[in-house]
Amino acid sequence: LAKAHGYRARAAFKLIQMEDTLSLLKGATRVVDLCAAPGGWTQVVAERCTARVVAVDLKEIAPVEGADMLVGDLTSALVVERIVSMIDGPADVVLCDGAPDVLDLGDVDAHLQLSLCRAALACACKVLAPGGSFVCKIYRGRGSALFFDELRCV
Repeated sequence: LAKAHGYRARAAFKLIQMEDTLSLLKGATRVVDLCAAPGGWTQVVAERCTARVVAVDLKEIAPVEGADMLVGDLTSALVVERIVSMIDGPADVVLCDGAPDVLDLGDVDAHLQLSLCRAALACACKVLAPGGSFVCKIYRGRGSALFFDELRCV
């Protein structure tokens, strides 16, 4: 279905559903898509709003019309600085649909995912405008309740 609609990944439909329900992108002028490869969420953002879009990933991402691509590690202060300069102001929305390589070791996979979520949150805290939206995929498991508590404190 994703290919039939021209999306690079099925995950595009997750963001479409969230957008249809929550209007996350409505009025957004700057959007950062972390862990963006292969670019499905970036495609949705670029087609659904006129925001300045910066897509960041460790891997090269094929260009998406209406988005700027950045290869880099979201835990790097230099990469965060580069994001800020590319979006030219605070972001209205920070997205992260990232997932680590799965090892099929439940607790280890959950820990790696939470580490990625925490890195995305740290980046979002530096680039997100007050009142902006942060969307991050999380595996529910050991430690996820603690992460939700951390989010409530931010």
